[in-house]
Amino acid sequence: MAAVIKRIPARIDSDTLTDSGTAGTTLTSAQSGRLVILTNAAGFVALPSVTAADVGLQFVIFNATTSDNAGAIRGDGSDKFYDNDTTAGETANQQVDKMKAKTVVCFAADSWAVIG
Repeated sequence: MAAVIKRIPARIDSDTLTDSGTAGTTLTSAQSGRLVILTNAAGFVALPSVTAADVGLQFVIFNATTSDNAGAIRGDGSDKFYDNDTTAGETANQQVDKMKAKTVVCFAADSWAVIG
């Protein structure tokens, strides 16, 4: 079976959130699949608390500033972040470097994979 490629329009629409301040944006499970653009170097997103029923939730966080942001992605309480360097998980905020993005995907209860 041939792969089906869906072209995604390059535009900001209702599936895109822009965080331009320092108070942060708190995401909900219903917002899964959204792109969040941080336009303030101190901005951040707070991810929803996740259970096994939330496996598959995902968000893309783009730092559209000229500064690295050490606290760009924040978990909820006991949630842990995992990547190829952190296979045991960590609760620390996740950095998104300037003009780069990270994708987070829920793969188990209290667990986010960080890609990028």
